[in-house]
Amino acid sequence: VATTMAAKAKLLLRELKSAKADLAFAKERCVQLEEENRVLREATEKGESPEDDDL
Repeated sequence: VATTMAAKAKLLLRELKSAKADLAFAKERCVQLEEENRVLREATEKGESPEDDDL
């Protein structure tokens, strides 16, 4: 029973680490997209064409 619980705990820890890594990636991507959105919004407000911007 103890070894089964230990194996289960090890599996859950691995899944938790994976979920944390996925969350960190998603947060970083969100920051990138927010910055891109800000640049595009500012360009649009200035009347520039977004296609002309080098993101």
